[in-house]
Formats: sequence, structure tokens, C-alpha cells
Amino acid sequence: MVTVALDWKRIDWMPKETWKKNILPKIEAVGLKHEDIKRSVYVIRLNGDFCIQYPDGQSPTIYIGEGNFGQRYSGPHI
Repeated sequence: MVTVALDWKRIDWMPKETWKKNILPKIEAVGLKHEDIKRSVYVIRLNGDFCIQYPDGQSPTIYIGEGNFGQRYSGPHI
């Protein structure tokens, strides 16, 4: 059996925010470096009391991904 320690960080990403101007500084503000997110697991979820109705119940989670978060969500302007 393998045990992996998880250290979750949370940032808010508002619709008009851009990677370089807003998101990367937020990531750095929670103590991460750009290199730290090259191998990551990330959860994209709704904020507040909003949920999605799935076949087995409700959840605020929209997407769970793995890999290079910065490359996946920043586009070519990183």
C-alpha cells in the first residue's frame, strides 16, 4: 500500500480573471510556485450553496483533473 500526503490549497477564480494577472499571483500567495502545479490533482467546484444534481446525488464539484494545471487552464500565454 502507498500513502500519499495531500496538502490542499484553495483559490477563488472569478470569470474575468486572467492567468498571469490574477491567478498566478493567487497561487503564489498560498505558498505554491508555478513548478508545484506541473504535477497536481485539482478540483473545480461551485462556490456557496450551489450544487449540481448528479445521478447519485448533489455535489458542488464540476470537474476533477490531474496533470499540469497551469498548462491546462492558462492557455498559450502562460
